[in-house]
Amino acid sequence: MKWKEGRKYILLQSQSSAFYSFDAYQQVFRIQAIRDFGDVKKGDLGGFVQSDRNLAHDGTCWLYGDSLCIGNAVVYEDAKLYDTSKAIDYARIHENAVMLNESKVAQYGDVFGSARLKDEVVVGGSAKIFGQAILDREATVAKKAQVFESAYVSDRATVCGKVYGNAEVLENALIYENTRLCGVTTVKGDAVVLPGSFLFGTESSPELLEGNKKGIFVQGEGFIPQEQLKSQKRKIFGR
Repeated sequence: MKWKEGRKYILLQSQSSAFYSFDAYQQVFRIQAIRDFGDVKKGDLGGFVQSDRNLAHDGTCWLYGDSLCIGNAVVYEDAKLYDTSKAIDYARIHENAVMLNESKVAQYGDVFGSARLKDEVVVGGSAKIFGQAILDREATVAKKAQVFESAYVSDRATVCGKVYGNAEVLENALIYENTRLCGVTTVKGDAVVLPGSFLFGTESSPELLEGNKKGIFVQGEGFIPQEQLKSQKRKIFGR
């Protein structure tokens, strides 16, 4: 394999370790820079890879600390992994994305743009995180979710739908698939947003859903508690 900028690191056979993945232990190797690039200097030690297919030699991408990229996962362009963050399975971390602390991207997760992941965040399924989105504090984003623009997901919230604009999902909130949260919208405090929901707030009229509520939001219809959904189904969905 050839790289436009030439090789930038080597695998240190003397500093190998074992990482449990794919139902087996995988041998991984610490990397060492062999030229200067970005803020990395020749001789600097990096994180762990399984092979040089996990981390591109072009660009300023790098694994810092004890971060790790294995399997068919790849870190490329100018993406950075720090601390003990992990990219596994078929994950892709690229452009200017950054992963910190114990964050993890698995399965077919795709993180790019200027997205930031930190504090034990987990991204899985075929989820995409991009733009200036921030995920932290044990948030989970899974299935076919998309979190982008300036969206923020935090505090053990789980997102399986689409969250964008300046929307926030916080404090154990659960966002199901086939939902859209956008604009100035906040969902927090154990609230559950069911499939088919659409929340859109503005600076002059922000949307807020909080507390121990479970139901569906449709723009123009407001919040409908779960127990009332059956009687409202025809009105909302036209059937």
